[in-house]
Amino acid sequence: MIEKRLRKTDSFDVSECGWKLHGDSEADLMIVGWGSTTSAIRGAVDLLTASGTSVGFLQVIFLSPFPSEQVTRILAKANRVMVVENNATAQLAEVIRGNTGIEIEDALLKYSGRQWLVDELADQIRRRL
Repeated sequence: MIEKRLRKTDSFDVSECGWKLHGDSEADLMIVGWGSTTSAIRGAVDLLTASGTSVGFLQVIFLSPFPSEQVTRILAKANRVMVVENNATAQLAEVIRGNTGIEIEDALLKYSGRQWLVDELADQIRRRL
């Protein structure tokens, strides 16, 4: 049964459904996140965009199989990439590095057990700019 499931993921095409781009695809700053951080990131991107910051959000939807080509293409356009995560070790950044070779050094990590709030996240991003 496991081998059957593994065969299914090998043939699964994530080129269109494994990711989603929100905001400006040519933004100076591209924020990357997935899962439970999505709504807070989208809200923060809206606030930052309204105040004139060039920012976009790459939402990773599938981690395995990983949409390597699309993520590489999008992140290569950005002047700066920042990952937002709810863990202490930047796990998504490691998955991206392992699948694309792109090292994301700028990570906003929250591991208090609480979710990011939109205003809090926007403020943290502004401080890093």
